[in-house]
Amino acid sequence: MCPSPLKYMPPVGMRHGIKNITRMLFSGNAVKNIEIQIGKANFHHVIAFNSGKAALLTSLRSLMAIQSSRNEVIIPAYTCFSIASVIESAGLRVVLCDIEPETLDFDYEMLSELMNEKILCIIPTHLFGLSADISRTKSLAVRYGAYVIEDSAQSISGSDVNSDADITVFSLGRGKPLSAGGGGLLATNQDAIIKAIQYESIPDVDNSFPKRLSIVTGLLLNDFLICPYVYGLPASLPFLKIGKTIYPDYIKTSLMPSYKKIFVNSLMQKHAELSENRYEKTQFYYRKLKSIVASNRLIHAGQSYYHPIRYPFYLPSTVLDLPSRAVSKMKKLGIVRMYPCGLHRLERIQKFWVNKSTEFPGTDWVAEHLLSLPVHPLIKKQDQVCVVNYIQCCVKK
Repeated sequence: MCPSPLKYMPPVGMRHGIKNITRMLFSGNAVKNIEIQIGKANFHHVIAFNSGKAALLTSLRSLMAIQSSRNEVIIPAYTCFSIASVIESAGLRVVLCDIEPETLDFDYEMLSELMNEKILCIIPTHLFGLSADISRTKSLAVRYGAYVIEDSAQSISGSDVNSDADITVFSLGRGKPLSAGGGGLLATNQDAIIKAIQYESIPDVDNSFPKRLSIVTGLLLNDFLICPYVYGLPASLPFLKIGKTIYPDYIKTSLMPSYKKIFVNSLMQKHAELSENRYEKTQFYYRKLKSIVASNRLIHAGQSYYHPIRYPFYLPSTVLDLPSRAVSKMKKLGIVRMYPCGLHRLERIQKFWVNKSTEFPGTDWVAEHLLSLPVHPLIKKQDQVCVVNYIQCCVKK
């Protein structure tokens, strides 16, 4: 059964609820030192920022203050463009490492070869929520005196044991495990890193009522426009750039106001339920699509601990081989590509990219074959059936 022609499924998203949103209007800022609890993890220090990019930029600057002689950062060649932008903003140089299509984690043989005394830190990414091997990355970093910043923008740990990373960065932006209409968290257990953060360089928080009203209005608008029977309108407006992977030109940094922290804490209480709901939907896709050649190349996809924000799926043929009509139909079902290319294909990074002669076959293969399927709370079983049927139809063709 096909979905209604009026339906346009967003690829990611969640509703926040009118009560939770409007509560921010009346949450005063008199309450100080509000702590944000991140899942079950127990960090000694958690600092809340206006965005995940701001949290990552502050993390890099703190490590630069500790290790001023180092100026290179290793990141996956297939990751969010914003990470490269943050490294550029920090005045550092980027070293790209290929990824393994089976794990979406580093090619560790290449990672080992890239290590040297210039490396300030390595940034592994939990892409789609797939767990990167932080312990393995950390053991390699320690040998060279480098740090590890764990990019958890697409994952909120359900574990009560912290990772081996020196810093963990979370994002609360649109399409993340917990979307709060923007925000980011820097979490660490190291006092030295916290002491190195230059708080005086971080602008004052805008606690004004107009700013609060603006945030509330934006969240209410999000809750309305994300409805599958309405989402087609914003998705059709090119100036909104919905679904586009953008390289940011400027990264604004400020701390998160206390009323927003209260809102984030209320959302954190829903995390376990949201995560379980996504897990059930990923397992449906896994069971229905695992027989397709290449689709089961991702070794984590059927595991019980895997709770992604999108379901990664490999097409046997390249995404570029799909006719434009098929791509348009997929978008209406919430099926989209992740990042359109590896970072090594971007002109923007050429001036601060170190290892330009390196090839990235794993990254190129993933960029050409990877689709993401929706698993958010708004997608129903009948919608998932339509997604599966259409994927199977495209593969047969």
